[in-house]
Amino acid sequence: MSTQIDRPTYNECRKIITRVFKKLRLKGNGGFCAKQNFGWCRSEGWWLLEQLLGDRYDSTPCVWYHWQANEDLKREREVYLAWGDTEEHARTICRLFEEEQGVTVEWDGTKNKCIKLKFGDS
Repeated sequence: MSTQIDRPTYNECRKIITRVFKKLRLKGNGGFCAKQNFGWCRSEGWWLLEQLLGDRYDSTPCVWYHWQANEDLKREREVYLAWGDTEEHARTICRLFEEEQGVTVEWDGTKNKCIKLKFGDS
């Protein structure tokens, strides 16, 4: 995006997430498993990922958000991303979102903490 977004629409936020998730799917050996609006809540999302990935579950980096987080994105223009694998993979996720205009990334570097994305001047 070439200009700062004051208050992006929900669809504009989703386009940014989709663009970054596509880049993540191409990273490394087999890429990330990147899902949007995936499951009802975080625990169901982890369960669904395990079903989806099978024996690759422990070795595939993943990033996703669930239905409840999607509702926050609609209302607040912010979303918490769940992620799995290594801190290096989390830093890759953060870096790619930081490269996008109008996105603020918050993550404290802790393995078990979600990555928060804020869109626009919120």
